[in-house]
Order: sequence, then structure tokens, then C-alpha cells
Amino acid sequence: MNVNDPQGVSDTLDAATLDGLRMLSDDGSNDMLFEIIDIFLDDAPARLIDVAAAVQAGDATAAFENAHAVKGSAATLGALRLAELCRQVEAMGRAGDVSGAASVMASVQAEYERVKAALHAVKAAG
Repeated sequence: MNVNDPQGVSDTLDAATLDGLRMLSDDGSNDMLFEIIDIFLDDAPARLIDVAAAVQAGDATAAFENAHAVKGSAATLGALRLAELCRQVEAMGRAGDVSGAASVMASVQAEYERVKAALHAVKAAG
């Protein structure tokens, strides 16, 4: 984190990806970007709870499906570390063995908290 980036946005979110999302609005506003952020912030917490519950229950299919959903949404917003961590859980789920996923889930949750703060900072900056 640096002084010009107090919320760690540049350490957490890929700037080029965010710029690409900003360009989706014809009028040059951030409306489309903010809508995508809001959808992610509304959907991801429940998905992450479902991933954690599936991992705890040993339900590889549910872990795969929910980790896949969060991975895609995170990647869309440029949260590449979160996407990579979810990819790891997704791969375990695809392989049918989530016994090692509990340790990754702690990292997933911590990274999600960083992403959430960064996304709120993006919205606050307008």
C-alpha cells in the first residue's frame, strides 16, 4: 500500500481491468462499473459462505460450483489474487477432493476482505 493509494486499490485490483469496465459506459460515467461492483458485493459473501460450508461438508461439487462463480466475478473486476485462490478451491472441487481446501479458504476470506475494501474505495473515489 502506498500514500497515494491508502486503501490498497492498486495492490488488490488490476487497474487495466477497472479501466476496461469504466469504458463500458457510453456516457463516460462509472455507472456500469459501480453496478458490477454492487452485484459482486451483493453476491460474493453468500457464495463464499456456500464454498466454506461445502468444503467443511466435503461436498466437492458445491465447492467447485461456488468457487467457480466467485472466481469469474473476481476476475471480471480485476481481483486477480482472489480469482487465483478461488481457482485453487475450484480445482480441488473438480478433482472431487476438497480435503485440502480448508487452508485455502482462510486466504480466500482474507483476500475477499481486501477486495471489498478496495471496491468500496473505488466507489468512494467516484
